[in-house]
Amino acid sequence: MKICYVCPDLGIPVDGTKGASAHVRGLVRAFDSMGHQVTVVAGAAESDDGGLEVPVTVVPRPATHRGLPLEESPRLVRALGHLWNNIELEQVLDGVCRTFQPDLLYERYSPFGAATGQVARARGLPHILEVNALLAEEGRKYRGQALGEACSFLEEISFRT
Repeated sequence: MKICYVCPDLGIPVDGTKGASAHVRGLVRAFDSMGHQVTVVAGAAESDDGGLEVPVTVVPRPATHRGLPLEESPRLVRALGHLWNNIELEQVLDGVCRTFQPDLLYERYSPFGAATGQVARARGLPHILEVNALLAEEGRKYRGQALGEACSFLEEISFRT
C-alpha cells in the first residue's frame, strides 16, 4: 500500500526531540518495515531528510509573521501561522498526491488542521486522522489559545472529513 503520512504541525519537526516527533518517526518506520511504500509531508523538519529513510516533503512556512508585532501577541502570530499553513499544505499535498499517488492519507491531527481532509475528499482517498488530544479544548484550557473559535470550528470540520 502507498501511504502518505502527513504531520502538518509547525511545532512538531519530524526529526525533532519531542515525544510527538518520535511517535511520527516510529509510525512511519513501522509502515515502511511492513512493506508499505511511504512518503511524508511535514510542517517542520530540522534536516532535509527529516531523519527518515523515506521521502520527506516539508511544507514551506507561510510568511505570516511579517509585519505582525510578534512581541505583542505571540499566540496570535502562532495561531495565524497554523491557520494559514492550511493553504500551503493543501498545495504541497495535492502535488505529492499527483506524483506519489497514495492509496491512503494518514494524518497526525494538528491545531487548525483541515487541509488533509479536504485533499482526501477532493481526490476520493481514504483519510485516517490520528487524534491524540482535542487540541482546541487543550489550547483553550492550558495555553490561552488565540483564535480559539476558529480552532474549534476547524477541529469539527477535520473530525467529519
